[in-house]
Amino acid sequence: MKKLLAIGLSVLLMAVSLMGCGSKQETTSSKTTTGTTQQGTTQQAATQQETTQEETKKTLKDATLEFYIWNEAQLEGMSRIIEGFNKIYPNVKVNLQVIPTNQYKTKLQTTLPSGTGADIFWLNAGDAAQFMPSGLIMELQSLIDRDKVDMTPFPETIKKLYTYEGKLYGIPKDYDTIGLWFNKEMFDKVGLKYPDDTWTWNDVLENAKKLTIRNSDGTVEQYGFIVHPTPQGCLNNFILQNGGFVYDPETGEPVINSPQNIETFKFLLDMINVHKVSPTYAELQEVNQRNMFLSGKAAMLTDGSWLAKNFYEAMGDKLGLAPLPKNKQRGVMIHGLAFVGAAKTKYPEQVWEFLKYCATPEAQRAQAGVIIPAYKGMEQGYYDMVPQLPLKILTDAVSYSYSNFIPLRNAAEVSKAINDEYINMFMGLKDVETALNDAQKNATEAFHK
Repeated sequence: MKKLLAIGLSVLLMAVSLMGCGSKQETTSSKTTTGTTQQGTTQQAATQQETTQEETKKTLKDATLEFYIWNEAQLEGMSRIIEGFNKIYPNVKVNLQVIPTNQYKTKLQTTLPSGTGADIFWLNAGDAAQFMPSGLIMELQSLIDRDKVDMTPFPETIKKLYTYEGKLYGIPKDYDTIGLWFNKEMFDKVGLKYPDDTWTWNDVLENAKKLTIRNSDGTVEQYGFIVHPTPQGCLNNFILQNGGFVYDPETGEPVINSPQNIETFKFLLDMINVHKVSPTYAELQEVNQRNMFLSGKAAMLTDGSWLAKNFYEAMGDKLGLAPLPKNKQRGVMIHGLAFVGAAKTKYPEQVWEFLKYCATPEAQRAQAGVIIPAYKGMEQGYYDMVPQLPLKILTDAVSYSYSNFIPLRNAAEVSKAINDEYINMFMGLKDVETALNDAQKNATEAFHK
């Protein structure tokens, strides 16, 4: 049984590598198509950059570009970007293809070396760490500098994800952060105040105790909080809030067994094993954390900004949202996708002009709604998606966000070494200190291979 559980969590953790705002909805078939700013200084900057795009309009040679994405829910937004680009360059056709999530990386790995697949494509940070040193994606910094493209409106934490050896390889597309989602009805029933920006870890624990309901036989009818073993949606945020890191900010080497991280994981696992206010890993294999929350089996859950619409459609006005709790400091994991170009494309000039267009306010605004555009000031479309929720909480979190959760050397092997020990902790196969010490040893060896 434990072996089966280990396999289950391994699959879950590996799936996180495709997370990010554009990757939350998988597709099962390939499809092909063609295809209110904020006030003040942001509006002025947007107008100026859009005008500049028109002023620098020039003729490009005819070309047909292949553009790969993996989220069918964003077809409309990407099509609007293509339409805007074609107003400037009508002779450059862009074919938009949705590649199933479970085939996406393999498709890139098999086609990029020969220059036979995508010319333009989405990339997430985990895969960027592997592709940037490979020479398979376009280095954009020299072009950005040459054409004086303004990159200041994009979050530094997102640009950092797509920077290698001081050079930028992607145009930030969007970003996502993590919030504390809660069931208002459950709080109301026991007369508790809703979570707010003053909450600490201790507030989460003490309220979770009051929100956990047990039957007469000792079984749990309702949990107060869900500790779930996903790095992006849960674990990494608590690591940050306690002053820890997974990788050293200066050297990039693993530092997973720091005293801060040992303390963090003891707190989280105690919520499961000692206080029993959170479901066990075995229970989450029967009903995953999101379904448990949405079905009324738990009062609180930390999870991503991309879930706002789905959560509200399922729960309506019972759904509440608050900032993540703090401990030694505030901290939230930020992730985001980027538009990138294939280094071996037959049409480098046309690809660059498309990517440059993707950095304009017009293009960034065109995709707003399902996701939060990376360009500062273009968030209103996201807010309007569910006006009943205080979604600004999730965009304000950028100010205390951190993105250094992906190793820039041997990323897959290093991440696996750490994730394997997360499995051992949550399954009770190892205590926290042993698991994190083993994770440190194995991850460091993988990093220096």
